[in-house]
Amino acid sequence: MLYKNILGCAVASLLLSGCLASPASQIGTQHNPDLQRKYDCQDIVNATSRVNTRLQQLGAYLDHRAEKDKIKAAAGILFFPLWFTIEGNEGPEAQEYAKLKGERDILQQRFNSLRCSDFYEFSQ
Repeated sequence: MLYKNILGCAVASLLLSGCLASPASQIGTQHNPDLQRKYDCQDIVNATSRVNTRLQQLGAYLDHRAEKDKIKAAAGILFFPLWFTIEGNEGPEAQEYAKLKGERDILQQRFNSLRCSDFYEFSQ
């Protein structure tokens, strides 16, 4: 009976830790392409730099939070109330991250449509 309880907790912990996704696996949300229609190549490069900087900041924060949640999920085997403190990546930071990924996709499409690659390099 004890083994069944331990096995059940271990399975639950693994399932919970599988739900704690890192930001790299997030899909960008739809973004209005009309916002960048007036951008020339230099504007696109500048906007991409700004977006990439913020994506790196948010990505590091969300990775750290996901790692903490994975530790809580694993420690929940021994002390199950920890499972109730798992936050996940569903907050405003994750929404902003998805929005910025969508914006970067639109910028890249505009970059390619203007053939800016002859003059600039698009940084991911």
